[in-house]
Amino acid sequence: MSALSAASRNAALRPDEATGEAARARARLNRRLVVNGLRILFAVVVLGSWELGTAAGWIDPFFYGRPSGVANQLRIWLFEGTAQDGASRLDRVREVTRATLSRERALRAAGRAVRTSRRYRGE
Repeated sequence: MSALSAASRNAALRPDEATGEAARARARLNRRLVVNGLRILFAVVVLGSWELGTAAGWIDPFFYGRPSGVANQLRIWLFEGTAQDGASRLDRVREVTRATLSRERALRAAGRAVRTSRRYRGE
């Protein structure tokens, strides 16, 4: 066989490989969408059954509170704070984020100073 015939044979296979690769990528995407859709459906069914069960009295709300009540309490704690302290959790998150970023900026500046120093460069 000549090099020309081998090259033409490979050129003929490439479009099939490309369509095969595209089909595999499409199949992976479809599978991912199906799996994530089923996960969401499962969560909706479980939470919906829980909510209906507590509303109907099949589940004791004293031991297993309603999901809507849990979400409402988390919202209150997040935006209005707890009974022990009046600060909201979002304020705390902002404070911690600000402190972390300022600390990170200081460490970057210190690293930059060390990298540019003559001693570090060996001069």
